[in-house]
Parts: sequence; structure tokens; C-alpha cells
Amino acid sequence: MGTQKKFSGDPAFFDSVQRHLRKQSIPFVLQTSEDLDHGASVPLLLLTKSWFCPLLPITYASQLSVRVHRQFGYALKDEVVNSPKRIALLASGDLSHALRTESPEGFHQEGMLFDEAVQEAVTHQSISKLLALKKEVIEQSVQCAYRPLLILF
Repeated sequence: MGTQKKFSGDPAFFDSVQRHLRKQSIPFVLQTSEDLDHGASVPLLLLTKSWFCPLLPITYASQLSVRVHRQFGYALKDEVVNSPKRIALLASGDLSHALRTESPEGFHQEGMLFDEAVQEAVTHQSISKLLALKKEVIEQSVQCAYRPLLILF
């Protein structure tokens, strides 16, 4: 059982993005799939109940460095700002899965620290709180929102 919704793409914008990434020597892999993962499909279904738009799903490899994720985000921003089209960027990810002892990963104090840093970053539209997080906090918080947020900011 699943939900079916069709989205069109935007080949011209996609081409512009990939050319810009190549010029900047930012690593990326092109991939085609007719199905969206859970992280993209749920927010899109909620946002597009009465709104339709072309779609360019981007999943960026989490094993790459913070610096590379930020470079990718800046390159994407360049393309969005320079496009005559109206473009929305959506970053999707879960905050900490380690906030309660009943959680599958158990409780980790770092989960609360991570979630608070994300809330501060979003509220103040500042990435500094995210960049100041220690590696242990990011890892122990058992989350998947950190790198998408680096790209978005």
C-alpha cells in the first residue's frame, strides 16, 4: 500500500545545477528513480495538497565533510538566486531519536543539545550554532537532519 502522486521535473534547471557543480568541482552523482524516499515524499505530500510544482529531488551523501555540504549549498543557492523561476528549497530530516529512555537508541543528553541547536539556528536564521556542535553531539543525537540543514543554510 502506498500513495501515488506524480511530479514533473525541471530538466533545464537540473542541467544548470549540474553544470554549476561541475565548474565548482563539487562532487555529486546523478541518479534516476521513479520513487521518492520517505524523507522527501512525506513533506512533499503535506506541502502539495493544493499546490503543484516541478521537482528536483536532491539527496547528498552524508559521508562527505561539513565543508563539502556547505559548498554544495552555496552552489545550489547561486543557481536558485540566478534563476528567473520561483524556486523553493525543502530540507528534510529527523531531529534526535535519543530523547527518551524508551527510544530505540535509548536516551542521550546530546539529543537535547542537538535539537536545541537546530531550533536556535532556524529561529535566528544562523548556522553558527550548528557549526559549533561537537562531533559527539551530532553522532550521539541519532538524527538525520544535520547535513540537509548545512545545505539549506
